[in-house]
Amino acid sequence: MFLLRHMTSLARVLLRWMGRNVLATLGLLALFLYAFLYITYVAFYGRFGLEPNEVGLDYRETLSRGVGALPIILSLIFVAVLGFAIIYGAWWLLIKIAKAVRLVPNTASPIASLRDFAAFAAVYGLLGGMLFGVVFITRVVPDDVAEVKGGSIIESDDFFSPYSAEAAKLRWIGTAAPGVVGEAVDEGHELRYLGTSHGVYVLYDVDRQRSIEVSTSLAVLTILGRER
Repeated sequence: MFLLRHMTSLARVLLRWMGRNVLATLGLLALFLYAFLYITYVAFYGRFGLEPNEVGLDYRETLSRGVGALPIILSLIFVAVLGFAIIYGAWWLLIKIAKAVRLVPNTASPIASLRDFAAFAAVYGLLGGMLFGVVFITRVVPDDVAEVKGGSIIESDDFFSPYSAEAAKLRWIGTAAPGVVGEAVDEGHELRYLGTSHGVYVLYDVDRQRSIEVSTSLAVLTILGRER
């Protein structure tokens, strides 16, 4: 109880600061989101021997993906608020019952408990989100890389995937195109599309276990029925 009381007091102080410095709080949250996305990209694409900018993920694209993640974040916040309301409703009912059977004095206020719970949930919920980010980068990303190298795909519209590795097929433009790229891509090999940057398709050859680059002027790339 001693530790919980001090943790709740610290949560109150931090929540009060966040309430008085809303713009600074939003800025810090945006910075943390960008840092999480960038580190995730480095961890994922680095295992293919690539940097984020080599697959088209520069500063602007990373920010746009962060904005694209806002609906997911807002939906998670809605679920958290709904869960909070359910928990507090159950707590309020428990206090009422406890008062009725005289387990607690009639002066006991569930509102005070609400303030403590809100502060604790808000601050330590953020810390929990940071812990989730660490676990995602250190555990989930390596597993996803291993699955892609084993032939699996990660679609760009996956709910919790900030990166993608979709099944792809190349159709050469002109008869000289395959000769230009030499043996970089053999017919029939499984390819995974990682991105496009500066007129170059970046793919992963599952059969040869290596990343390859193909000029966009030499081939048409088809991803799950969509042409690029």
